[in-house]
Amino acid sequence: MRKSGHPQYLTNKPVKKYRTRIKSKGRFRSKFEKEFANHLNEHNVTWEYEVDTYLYYLPMLNKMLCPTCGLVKGLIERKYTPDFKLKNGITIECKGIFSPKDRVKMRAVLKQNPKLDVRIVFMRDNIIKESADKLTYTEWCKKYNIMSCVFPDVPNDWIGSTKKRA
Repeated sequence: MRKSGHPQYLTNKPVKKYRTRIKSKGRFRSKFEKEFANHLNEHNVTWEYEVDTYLYYLPMLNKMLCPTCGLVKGLIERKYTPDFKLKNGITIECKGIFSPKDRVKMRAVLKQNPKLDVRIVFMRDNIIKESADKLTYTEWCKKYNIMSCVFPDVPNDWIGSTKKRA
């Protein structure tokens, strides 16, 4: 018997645990990224989506066993793939929710890849609830010298806009 509303009952294939990508020009992980891509297209900006990957390392929470040293703190290798790479060399990361995990990642990526020019475009300038100072996303970025803005107010010098004004 078919149970409606439950995709796992409709086929024998396992249900995907990851969100699907939105198809349009390229494939996007969120509607916000698609909206930002449309914004770039409206401004005649040449861009590429998720083309580069950078390595960064985070300290392990638990110690690992080294055969010669015993218990030691290790590093975990991670990969970071920014959302958009512009023709002018600027890399744009689009963020809806800027979680604690994302904040740790961005600081590690920028510290370990100092030549990388990453700028963050936020969907909204929410307040970071975990922060004792009650900083907003853009205030947090300013504190750590990361360039950021709130969509749709993307500075023209970031995107090299050639949009003609009426």
